[in-house]
Amino acid sequence: MGQGEAYSSPLVDASYQGHTNIVKVLLISGANVNLKNAHGWNALMHASLAGRTETARTLITSGANVNARNNIGKTALMIASENGHAETVKLLIAHGADVNKGNRENWTPMMAACYNGHTEIVHLLIQSEASVNKRDNFNSTTLNVASKKGFCDIVTLLLEHGASVDDELNTQRHAEVASHHRTTPKLLIESTLNGDSSQIFTDDNTKAYQCEGNLNNLSYRNRMFTSDANSDNNETISEVDPKTISEVNLSYRMNMANSDTSFDNNLSYKRNNVSHRERMANSENINETNVSFRRKKSTFDKHKERNLSYRTTLSNSYTSN
Repeated sequence: MGQGEAYSSPLVDASYQGHTNIVKVLLISGANVNLKNAHGWNALMHASLAGRTETARTLITSGANVNARNNIGKTALMIASENGHAETVKLLIAHGADVNKGNRENWTPMMAACYNGHTEIVHLLIQSEASVNKRDNFNSTTLNVASKKGFCDIVTLLLEHGASVDDELNTQRHAEVASHHRTTPKLLIESTLNGDSSQIFTDDNTKAYQCEGNLNNLSYRNRMFTSDANSDNNETISEVDPKTISEVNLSYRMNMANSDTSFDNNLSYKRNNVSHRERMANSENINETNVSFRRKKSTFDKHKERNLSYRTTLSNSYTSN
């Protein structure tokens, strides 16, 4: 079953599993196509969750509300978008699903698609006039979401369709959430500089913002520039010397190797120390056992002497008699 299992109707079960013929039979028999469970999920939402496009089509033509929300404000379109079901998304949009309708936190279907890296669905939503600059209750936009998740293709797509990086709030947020991703910061910088890529350091005249998976570490570190460049003065960004990087890298690796050796030695010492303490504990147990044995033997010897003395006295008494 899908979400919201507090109540499951035959129509919901059949819709989630994609049994379209059974769905038709149930609907003809009077099943309520818009019936919701305790969590606000209806049959269309379950079909959208599982990507059952033909089943969803049957539900829609039978009167299912494409813009109904569950208890947290999700629509069937948002559910299909976040789960990557492009064909179901097309169907819902074609039948009037609101592409900008958000949940209780104003999280939109496009934000859900951006968060999960579904580029095709982002493109479909943009073509259907979904807003690329709408904000949720936490002031995040689709560009914030894609930048934070590091989906370079989606960032490129959003920028090509007017995603804003110019306002102060967005610029600061993008700098914070995208700084740890290789290519995304370059995309944002290139967009901020109004398409003037000459201000961005490149390798062999290749634009630094291109989304290429084979960028090597040296190429990436060379692009970690320091500058106060902005769109007004067009200052040239300085290149980091590869020789300096190599020297720093070598020193770092040597320090790491020494650190690993010290750690190994320390671990070996701790293990030996534990072993020594265990042997000492065993030795102390043996000593305690020996002391106890000697005490018992001493007591036995005393009893033995007393017994001998008694028998001697008794023997003397018999002799006298």
